[in-house]
Amino acid sequence: MAYNDLFGLSSQVVITNDDGQVLLLKAHYGDKHWSLPGGGLDPNETIHLAFYDNASKR
Repeated sequence: MAYNDLFGLSSQVVITNDDGQVLLLKAHYGDKHWSLPGGGLDPNETIHLAFYDNASKR
């Protein structure tokens, strides 16, 4: 028996200011929870590029 498992990677970014406050984003869907900026990695995307892309899209 063979398995064809698929998985995805995601990243979150912790962004702080000089006072140590952490940037959180409020979702506009579902339970509208607060979370760190982030998202899924595209195929062949480096973690460094994903951090930049996910933080700058917000």
